Amino acid sequence: MTEFWLIRHGQTPANIGQRVKDAGSYGLTKEGQHQADWLAEIWWFRPDLFVTSPYARTKLTAQPLRDRYPTVPHEEWQVQEYSPYATHFYAPELTRKEMRDLRDQYRLRRDPHYVTGVNAESFVNLLRRAQTFLERIQTRDEERILIFSHATFTRAVYWVWLHGGVEMSARTMERFFHFRHPFPIPNTSYVHGKLTSGRIYLSSPITDHLEEWR
Repeated sequence: MTEFWLIRHGQTPANIGQRVKDAGSYGLTKEGQHQADWLAEIWWFRPDLFVTSPYARTKLTAQPLRDRYPTVPHEEWQVQEYSPYATHFYAPELTRKEMRDLRDQYRLRRDPHYVTGVNAESFVNLLRRAQTFLERIQTRDEERILIFSHATFTRAVYWVWLHGGVEMSARTMERFFHFRHPFPIPNTSYVHGKLTSGRIYLSSPITDHLEEWR
């Protein structure tokens, strides 16, 4: 039986409203580093594999646990956060109102195939990555895998898992955004998954170890 833990990264500057220059290169706040250190301190077993996304914040969150278990192999998978906004969205000359307007324009289109520009992805691609992740888990031989990922990607995994696949439509996109917002996945919370007899089972997000959620 394969078990996996889908762990959200620690707190980042973007999580507390600070401007960032792109989707993937920024790291953790002081609080985010504390969360990563605490996660490594309370983790109760040696995994068989570490997985991170290509984004810096997952690598930094995983590092304290990787330091604790230095012989455990590490792989990078395409489990990064949903990145619908192109490079120009992060331009420093944009005002916050202009950034909000760009977001609103994107969401109002409700076009799952639309790509806003360079270094952006469509909604379809997000769901395909989630589906690929679930398929990949079913091919692994490791018994226990720690996967450091992101909140919206984790919600996409839930969505594909609950719906048994990916339906590419404007209605799906609209329903997903409604599903996403009231579904909290705090920094360094995790979802526990099991692969049993060819079927995947997912827990609700686990927050017992987080001081602010006790």
